[in-house]
Amino acid sequence: MASNFKISANKIGDDLHLKLSGEFDGSSAMKLLNMLKKCGKRHHSIIIHTSGLTSINIFGQEVFRSNFSELNEIRHRLTFTGGHSDYFQPEKDELLRSAQ
Repeated sequence: MASNFKISANKIGDDLHLKLSGEFDGSSAMKLLNMLKKCGKRHHSIIIHTSGLTSINIFGQEVFRSNFSELNEIRHRLTFTGGHSDYFQPEKDELLRSAQ
């Protein structure tokens, strides 16, 4: 894992805000996915702020996207914000496949 990657969590009402900071690589992707699986069911919506990321490794992006389907129960409640939010959006064809 990138030594400077961090996830800061803040609960506001029924919503969970996650602020990502540092470098995002494959290990960081797994850390984020595991946190979402663990905490996601307890919150109405989860807002993931990406502006604090300094870089996104292509492998990290692929790890996150390829495991996105594992978030089946909560992915419709995820919102990505910030300048790096596009890197976390699953491909449209993946969304269509997983809905079937």
